[in-house]
Amino acid sequence: MYNKENTKEAEEILARISGELGKKKKKQAELIRYLDLPVGTFTNWKLKKSRNFCEHLQAIALFLEVDPGWLLTGKMTEGLVKDSSEKKLIEDFRKLNAEKQAAVIQNVRWLAK
Repeated sequence: MYNKENTKEAEEILARISGELGKKKKKQAELIRYLDLPVGTFTNWKLKKSRNFCEHLQAIALFLEVDPGWLLTGKMTEGLVKDSSEKKLIEDFRKLNAEKQAAVIQNVRWLAK
């Protein structure tokens, strides 16, 4: 991820990672520990000294509990979503802060019983 053609894409991926960390109230250090990477790795990513986060997208997605395709492209991966209404629901859910997401999950679980 060092060439100039994909710098913008790498920055967008890192922005999605950072945004999800904030939404989930998780710290950068927690992610780095989860990935078993050296301290300072996230800072290097932000400073564009390294783009190796792309090698860890699957694990980052697991940590953040998001679709890895979404981290990569910013779009929902086709095939995981049943129909357009489900896709819209997921898109709207992702716009909520962590507290509201938790409330939605609680209500859905209650309704599904």
